[in-house]
Order: sequence, then C-alpha cells, then structure tokens
Amino acid sequence: MRYDNERLCLFSQIALRLNQGACIAMGIALTAATLLMFMQVMTRYLLGIAHTWVEELVRYSGMTAAVLGLSPLTRTDAYIRVDLFYDRIKRSRLSRILIDAFVGFCLIVLLVEGWNLVEFGMRSRTPGLRIPFGYVYTTIPLGAFLGLVQLVDGWIRHPERWRRGAPR
Repeated sequence: MRYDNERLCLFSQIALRLNQGACIAMGIALTAATLLMFMQVMTRYLLGIAHTWVEELVRYSGMTAAVLGLSPLTRTDAYIRVDLFYDRIKRSRLSRILIDAFVGFCLIVLLVEGWNLVEFGMRSRTPGLRIPFGYVYTTIPLGAFLGLVQLVDGWIRHPERWRRGAPR
C-alpha cells in the first residue's frame, strides 16, 4: 500500500513506518523459518545430523510472524468478523464503534497479559536455544502495541467513519 506521506500527520507517519517495519520483520521471520527448515531437512537426510534448536527457532519465527501480523491486519481493517452478521448491520456508525471497541479491548488484554507472560517467562529457558522464554514472548505485547497504534491511526486517518450515515 502506498500513502501520500505529506498529507499524513506525524502520528500517522510514525504508524505507517511501524507498520512497514512489522511487515519487514514478518518477511524476515518467514524467510528465516523457511531457510532453517530447508537446512534442517538437508542436513538430516544428507549428513544424518539433526539440530533440536532449529525446530524451536522455526516455531518461534512463525509465532513472531503471526503476532506481528496484527499491525497490517488492523491497519487494513482485515481482522476476522462474521460476514453473515456484519453485512446485515449495514456498517452503521454504532456497529463500527462496537467493532473497534471490541478489537481495542482484545488488543489491550493481549498487551497486558502478554507483558505478564514476558515477566513470567524470564524465569525459565527454552530447551534447545537456552534463552529465556520472556525473549520469545516479547513479540506478543509488541504485536498488540502495534495493533493499537494502527487502530488509533485508523481513527485519525478516517474521521468520516464516525459521521452519521457514512459507509465503512
């Protein structure tokens, strides 16, 4: 997606850069997971060597990509909703407010509970890599924070969604 950066306020420009960073990080995580898994398969079948840390790192890379995906999904308003009900509501102002409030609530819960998980995870280490689980869990509150930034930015960039009778 391209946006006219000169027309965006400072918060929206920062949100755009954070979203681009999240997309790049997701691409790196998925590429790393793919390459590591390919390397693991090749070394196992050609050399008979299997590394336990590779499977663990691939799992954490996938989790990182999934959680950082909250940013672009929230920015593009592409989160999951039941279309059967959503289309019948006719996208009224009240439904838009309720949906955004629910998404915001879920992101705040994910942020707070994710941070608690990070603190709890610092007490134990991963079996293969021997790093604290808290480092792995850091992506959960980070993804929730990025999602919240994109949600607020959507309110700033699209004030017409709050006007009575405006489609969205």
